[in-house]
Amino acid sequence: MRSLRAICLAASLAAIISGCAPVREDRKIQFSADGRNVAFQHGAEGVFVADAKGRGLRKIFTPAKDTLAVGSPLFSPADGRLIFTTARAADSNAHAPKSPFDPAGAVHDRRAVVYTCWLRGDKEGDEPEELFSARCDHVGYVAANLAVRWHPRGDRVLFLDDVGDGKHGVFTFDLATQAKSPISTHRSAAVIFDWAPDNEHLVCVRAGEGAGIWIGKPGAEGWWHVSGSDALAAAELPSAIERLRATAPAWSKDGRFAFVTHSPAEEQGGAGKHLLHAADLATRKVATLESSDRPFREPRWCADGRLGVVHASSLRVVMGGKVGPAFPSRPVRHFAGWSADGKHLALVAHDFDAREADGWMALLFAPDPLARDVVVVAPGGADTPGREALSGVRVTFPHWSPTENKLSFWGTFTPSHRSWLGAAMGSALRPGDPAAVIDLSTGKLTWMPVSPAEMAQVGHYHMLKRDHAEAWRWYERARAGEAKAGARPPAAEDFSFFEYHCLTKLGRHEEAKAKLEQWRGSFAPSFGDAVRVAPVLQVFQLGGRSAEDMFKELAGPDALSGQMLRDLYQGEVFLSLGAAEDGAAHFRAGAEAAKTHEGRLSRTVLLAQMLLARKKWHEYARVMKSLLPLVLKWYDPNKLDAFPASTDGATLQQAALIATAGVTLLPLTDREVLDACAADDLEACLPLLEALADKSTSSLTRSGSHVILYAVARKLGRDVERRKALDVLRKLDATLTEENLDERARAGRAALRAGTLALLNLVGAP
Repeated sequence: MRSLRAICLAASLAAIISGCAPVREDRKIQFSADGRNVAFQHGAEGVFVADAKGRGLRKIFTPAKDTLAVGSPLFSPADGRLIFTTARAADSNAHAPKSPFDPAGAVHDRRAVVYTCWLRGDKEGDEPEELFSARCDHVGYVAANLAVRWHPRGDRVLFLDDVGDGKHGVFTFDLATQAKSPISTHRSAAVIFDWAPDNEHLVCVRAGEGAGIWIGKPGAEGWWHVSGSDALAAAELPSAIERLRATAPAWSKDGRFAFVTHSPAEEQGGAGKHLLHAADLATRKVATLESSDRPFREPRWCADGRLGVVHASSLRVVMGGKVGPAFPSRPVRHFAGWSADGKHLALVAHDFDAREADGWMALLFAPDPLARDVVVVAPGGADTPGREALSGVRVTFPHWSPTENKLSFWGTFTPSHRSWLGAAMGSALRPGDPAAVIDLSTGKLTWMPVSPAEMAQVGHYHMLKRDHAEAWRWYERARAGEAKAGARPPAAEDFSFFEYHCLTKLGRHEEAKAKLEQWRGSFAPSFGDAVRVAPVLQVFQLGGRSAEDMFKELAGPDALSGQMLRDLYQGEVFLSLGAAEDGAAHFRAGAEAAKTHEGRLSRTVLLAQMLLARKKWHEYARVMKSLLPLVLKWYDPNKLDAFPASTDGATLQQAALIATAGVTLLPLTDREVLDACAADDLEACLPLLEALADKSTSSLTRSGSHVILYAVARKLGRDVERRKALDVLRKLDATLTEENLDERARAGRAALRAGTLALLNLVGAP
């Protein structure tokens, strides 16, 4: 999973460079104490409640436009009341930036805020009322749901407040008297707090002076500074608050707790040591269970006293003070812990085969290793692989009901394969983000979408599962929701192409045709999205042209690049629905029906990409016989040689041609692909490849075209053409030999795959 680690490293480096102490949002869907109801915040959409089966979904609060973050609602331990927080900038004149969408929770940079705590009563129809306001120096306290907690009796609210000098303290707000009072004398630059299971001891985790875990009774002396906890745990994001969250103890019902710490390496660049500890509140004894150069995370206790923890992307279970072997599963993304009765455990694992990425040849798309998860449920003994309870979506914030065998989570339909060109130009497929609850006893899955766009995303999930009739019902609900709202959704949220594919699978071809025309009329790449790649676009801002003018020309529907953007979007849909075969049929018919050279060229490229995705090498070679004449007819090396110094329309279209058709030809350098191709198809391609190589003038196109020509000529035993291509390549690179050419070509394809992933992570998912 090297690619996964690289992505996480890139995120951490970006955060370090920004120097903004990033904190990730906590979007956990909360259950009430009796397990009968759920509540969640959905950012700008508001705060919602429903029963534990997802029924009766209702919005109870809409945040103001200047809201920076909303904390997850928390149910009272005594009844059905709930509290939540909203944050606004402490500087009322400051701009309130929107954090980009991230299924794992938006990342917030450090910013001083004033936050408000709201109380919603337990009677149906009760509206949230403002309780009090407080300050803190980081919006992350609210976003990560760290600012407030109920008192176990439900008569007070504990909250964090800025006490000056860059420090925070914990206070109480009495619901009856509305009086505020400090709960302890602890003051820290960064602090988080919660109750121990006995509901008598408060737990504070502090950074700075006196760093570590402190446990005591409010108002009493003799707080326990837990031995060894001062070396705060390492965290995904480099901020004090994130390290406090990673260090926070996980409790068993009988008063034991586990926590993680990290001792930095003495030498620069070393990994240091990550330690897993177990402690007992009653005896105040602390034991180190295991030390490793790789981190521990998400410790969770079972009702019978076992402890589970994620270590090196594997679940490990501690029994009798010993850390057991890795639980048999794919790499673990999240460990939800055990059900309330201890009979089942649940984890979220990566649903991705790294071998797919290593051999991926449809190079206009990149497989996203983070796109899909699988929820694995196993018997509580954790000694069998368990069963897959859910797959097909990105699963975040899994959370057990306190009373039943139910799991809440966010299920994000994320494109499994992304077009790097589409992402850069603002035309890529959008992910969705509906809340859900799954009953693991029955397998019943209940979605809680809050908008027509999310209803459509549930439809996409059912399309992926081949339940086209159920998908259509969700699409109809989404359209009804749009009609009720009375506003046309933005083009980026239009799902007409999904409807077209669904209707096609249902055999409703006339309706499908109408949906396809609707989509063609509504699809429009967004320059507003494309500006996310401003550093990339700078290279095009030459010759006095603005990036916006350049973008409009590239995205024009009559241009090759504009046609390609539309076809790449369609390709993302087919690949993300596991329907590359349907995609091949769609693009084959489209190429035959195309009325323009641009349309025929673009759809032939996409047909080849769908065949490459399915490893249909034999059919791919046949398509190359059709693609090469189209490329030769359209290719103008004189225009391309002027790029990027010139960005006129003709030059941009030549760049689009090389970036798409050129990449589509690269698999012809792979021996496995060539071995599966029919000799007569390759024979037909050879003179066309010679013509393309002879026509190329820049070093990039000459090198690429001659490498392809060399590989095909060698496969066919055509020594004259092979030697001719090799002579040209040696003039371009004197170190090149026949012995190392294959390895160079393989490395080039790998570099292209890595580069596309890097670009996708630079621009971010839409």
